[in-house]
Amino acid sequence: MTLKITDQILIEDIAYLARNMRPDEIEQDLAVTGSAEYNPQQAILRMAMVVGPKILVLADNVPVVAGGFWQVRPGVWEGWQLGTMAGWAAHWRTITKVTRRLNDEWLARPDVHRLQLYGLAGREKTFEWYERALGYRREATLSRYCANGADAVLFARTKEAA
Repeated sequence: MTLKITDQILIEDIAYLARNMRPDEIEQDLAVTGSAEYNPQQAILRMAMVVGPKILVLADNVPVVAGGFWQVRPGVWEGWQLGTMAGWAAHWRTITKVTRRLNDEWLARPDVHRLQLYGLAGREKTFEWYERALGYRREATLSRYCANGADAVLFARTKEAA
């Protein structure tokens, strides 16, 4: 199996991932958007419009995971990622290494002082990955943060003040 890591993400890559997204990521998408039913087309359009650094992992030219950051405000960037169940099962170690490297590199930039992630409350396995593998710390539960009224949990990595 050939793994490829690239910063060139095509609409068809995003479309494949959106159509095959992990169930917990679909649940989070529904909570955040407030939609009653998951719509891959809307997810594709939202992800294609994200401006910021992106990375894609392909296994034999099939998308496994995509992710990146978008700027919240100067110095503060929020991470996003989506993947497939099969991709995570087969390539979790590579996904973790690539994601950690992207996070480390982005936080090392002189114009970045905070990286943040949030997830739908209850995604404890994902949260454990954020903390143990990516070096984030849990900051707060955001009560009724999601469009559907569900809670979200905020995580951050920050650069030490000079």
